[in-house]
Amino acid sequence: MTLYHSGFGTPSNRLLPAASSALSSARRVLYAGWACFIVEDKQGKALICGKHSQQEQDLVTSFNLTLAKSAGNDRAVQDDCPATRLKFFGWSALQGFLDPSGNVIGLGYGHEEPLFVGAKDVASCGAPMGQMVVVIDDKTRRLFSWTPFDPTFCPVSPALSSLHPQPSISAVKPSCSLGSTSAIAPSLLSQEPRFVQVWAGESHFLALAEDGTLYSWGSARFGQLGHGELHSEPVPKPIESLQGIRIVGAACGAAFSIALSGKLLSTSCQVTFSASLQSGDIYTFGLDDHGQLGIGDMSEQRRTTAQPQLVDFLDAATGEMIEVNVAQVSCGSAHLVVVDDKGEVWSCGWGKYGQLGLEAALVKDKTLVGMEDRMLRTQGTTVIMDDQHQMQKVFVTTNTKPWIGLVCGLWSTFLWTE
Repeated sequence: MTLYHSGFGTPSNRLLPAASSALSSARRVLYAGWACFIVEDKQGKALICGKHSQQEQDLVTSFNLTLAKSAGNDRAVQDDCPATRLKFFGWSALQGFLDPSGNVIGLGYGHEEPLFVGAKDVASCGAPMGQMVVVIDDKTRRLFSWTPFDPTFCPVSPALSSLHPQPSISAVKPSCSLGSTSAIAPSLLSQEPRFVQVWAGESHFLALAEDGTLYSWGSARFGQLGHGELHSEPVPKPIESLQGIRIVGAACGAAFSIALSGKLLSTSCQVTFSASLQSGDIYTFGLDDHGQLGIGDMSEQRRTTAQPQLVDFLDAATGEMIEVNVAQVSCGSAHLVVVDDKGEVWSCGWGKYGQLGLEAALVKDKTLVGMEDRMLRTQGTTVIMDDQHQMQKVFVTTNTKPWIGLVCGLWSTFLWTE
């Protein structure tokens, strides 16, 4: 496998093969946050890289100990279902992991003290002391949530407390009345329908139901819920304008969302490329202050959209619309990266740290570009400004193998090949 990395913490703003020995031997990226990321090596061991705390290091050590107990499996890490029964989670910083047995382990807790048992998927939003955690119960496929906190620190942030009542200290007990052996007492968030996957932004959530309906809840300050209005939702609500469109994947940025439509052609739970997906369109909604929605430059008075917008792909040379079938999506804080069924990589949004993967040339005079948020290609060089409001194709000339994975950190992008 070859891992490509661009963005914060890299010497180049292009997608280039990772240079360090730890990264060059990695099989894939399991998690990417603000300043740290986690890779799986060829032996199936998780390695944490970048700037991280001792607690985060201890959490990864706990993860490896958990996998060691599952040595009876051919591989404790399930290659066909990386987002189910295996997942590190946390918005800007690492907050926990979901092990292959369905145990949710939180930062500061040992692997012998799971926060939830029997989870199918998990996601969390907010700062470490103001986060909300949502899990999908594997048996019932219902959603449960909690807002963990330490009484010596401040309680859950105001943006989240208005959406979900903060539990009293007495409510956080070692057992759960909902049928799970747990270190906390989660609240039932939704009984219906049956959910299969959940994603989190800075203060909002998306969840996918078995029938392909996408639900959202949380803060709607920038329209990131896609309900056509800026009213927050305390519980999951189906996105009405996407009704009738089968959604097979999604992702959350800090204050924007993306939905991937398509038809699953296999039983694999990983939506990757053309082997498992057909006719993939993407719909974006929420904050568009850096062009992260990929729908073109909007006026200063209209930097948000609360209705899902179909993203068009344009030929950079002619400016004409072209058909692109998207196979995989991932979001950073304010940038979006997708891979199509032909293995082409596209990106848009905030590119200050090179997270868009576009080769940049120094432009002192913006009149060379003609329009501030447009792209100009001259003599094989892509000239980019800070923001990209239209989907741009990323040229990775050293790669000849198909992409098999994509993960975005807040300010970075990772792709890897076979």
